Parts: sequence; structure tokens; C-alpha cells
Amino acid sequence: MKNTLSLILGICLILSLAACGGSPASSAAAPASSAAPAVSEISSAEPAGYQPPATVNLIVPYAAGGAVDLGARLFAKYAAQYTDTNLVITNIGGAAGAIGCAEVLKYGTDGSYMIALNPSMGYISTEETPLSFDIIRDFDFCAMMVRDPGMIAIRREDPRFSTAEEFIAYCKENPGITVAVSGTGNTSYYLPYLMSEALGLNLNVVAFDGTGDLKSAFLGSHVDAASLKQSECVPMLNSGQITVIANAVETRSDLELFRDVPTTHELGCDVNMAVSRGFAFKAGTDEAALRYWSDLFGKVTSNPEFLAEADAQGLPIVYLDYEAANASAAEEMELYAELVAKNNA
Repeated sequence: MKNTLSLILGICLILSLAACGGSPASSAAAPASSAAPAVSEISSAEPAGYQPPATVNLIVPYAAGGAVDLGARLFAKYAAQYTDTNLVITNIGGAAGAIGCAEVLKYGTDGSYMIALNPSMGYISTEETPLSFDIIRDFDFCAMMVRDPGMIAIRREDPRFSTAEEFIAYCKENPGITVAVSGTGNTSYYLPYLMSEALGLNLNVVAFDGTGDLKSAFLGSHVDAASLKQSECVPMLNSGQITVIANAVETRSDLELFRDVPTTHELGCDVNMAVSRGFAFKAGTDEAALRYWSDLFGKVTSNPEFLAEADAQGLPIVYLDYEAANASAAEEMELYAELVAKNNA
């Protein structure tokens, strides 16, 4: 286990440098964020002669209310300023995103089905969890929009610990402290394992099907702590429900909410853990469609009002155009595949 986790530490660090929920389906027409500079140049010219469909179905392969869902809805809200296309969002959760991916692949390549998609260890096919698709081979990314760091949180009223140091000391004296995660085989799942190995904590990871179930268990005191993303922490921080005790980045955040949160490096766990979140179409979709939506994402992520609203939701906006997004996704998935192969060896 020690060798495996050491490998994970190294790969997660590489991922950070390289990048620089189930519920029944629900549908809604989109009425629908940290102010960060765009990574790619924004093309001002729209693809000549391309006319997008009147309606594009945007599939979110996770339950409503999570960070992916919130980001998709925020994008759709501001996209309406730049396109006449109606974006209709449908949540199809389950199997760590695999069910939603499979649904999109049932349809053609006319650009009428888009998916909120992020590279993930959960999208590596294994004997235990075989997948019918490959997100690099079967999807074409049109953009990346978010780079969301992982965090460890505790309930603010918990009498046992209120800081990272107190949490670590308590865990060392009380093996088996439970940490809730959303899904298995993803960055949220591995973060507590990395901390457990590096700090000698013997944490007990408890996986839930979606962020909503995780939050209910966490805030209901059924588990001791939670592995979350920055965007997922913001609402609970603003309501005074939680304290974030670790940020899985190398240097402290500039955001006021997280400025005083120690990094995993400061705590003795040298790991950077974040997820890229993007949007994609079925492979084979006309490149003109990819360029159209790539440019539109660039416009939206440069909108000051969008950035202000994203910041309020805790969404760290890092835009990559369609070419950079596909290259980044392929690189991340190669590293994830290496990790999973080593774990299963």
C-alpha cells in the first residue's frame, strides 16, 4: 500500500503541474466563478457558415446541486447573451458519470448533445468496473472551464477538533475516523487516502453516490469529515456549517474564504489534488461546432459578471480552448490510467 500511495502522490503532483453523484434524471431549461484570467486566447471570429442547432441538450452526468451542475447552469445563463441556441440541462447521475456519458453516445454527431465532462480516474475501464466507452476516443472537448482544488472539511460545531492540527492529533489517537467522499476512484476518493498514508492517520473512507447524499451524511453527523472541492465548500462556509482544514494545493489560496486554510504541503502531505471540468461532444462532431462553442466559452469566461458570480459560488475559472482542452484531457487520462494500472498490479 505504501508503494502504491507514493506513486499516487507523485502522479497527483504531475497532474497539478501539467494542468498549469447519482440520482434519477431531472430536466430543466437553463435559466441559467472566481475571477481568473483566461488561459487561452479568445478568438473573436466565429466559424464561417456554422449554424448551431436551435436547441442543444446539455447533459450533466451527476446529480443536481453539485459543482459540475452549478457550473453548467451558470455557463448556460451567460451563454444566452452570446447565442440564440437554447441550452436545456438534464441531470443523468449514476456510476460516477458513466451513465450520463453512455446516454450522450446514443445520439449522433450533429452537435445537439453536449456533456459536462471532466477527466477522472472513474473513467478508466477495469475488470471490476468495465466501461463501454473511452472519454478521449469517444468524446471531443470544446473547452475546459474550471480547475477545482480538493479540500478536507469538518463540521464547525464539532467539539473534538476545530483545526487541522487538532484533527490530525485526534485521528492518530482514534483510528477509523470516517471521511465522506463522493464516488470511488476519483480525486475526492484518493485525497483522504493520501493524507492517511502521509500522516499516519488510518482514516476510514466512506463513499456516497453523489454530493447531495454526502452533504446530508456529513452535516447530519453520520461521518466525521468530508473530502470536497472548493466550489462545494463555499455554500457551507458561507452558512457557517463547516470549517475547511486542508487545501490540496502547493500555495495558499488568494481567496478570502480560504486564505487561512493550510495547504496539504504545510501539513506534511506533499500532494496537489484538483479536477479539471470541461464540456464535450460525441467524437466526430464537426470541428466548426467545436470552434463555435470553444469561442463562446471564451466569451462567457471573460464576462466580468459571470466571473463575479462564479467567484461567489467558489468556482475557480480556468479557461482552455478546444485544442488545449483535448490535449490536457488526454494527458490527464494517461496519468490516471498509469495510476489505476499500478494499483491493480
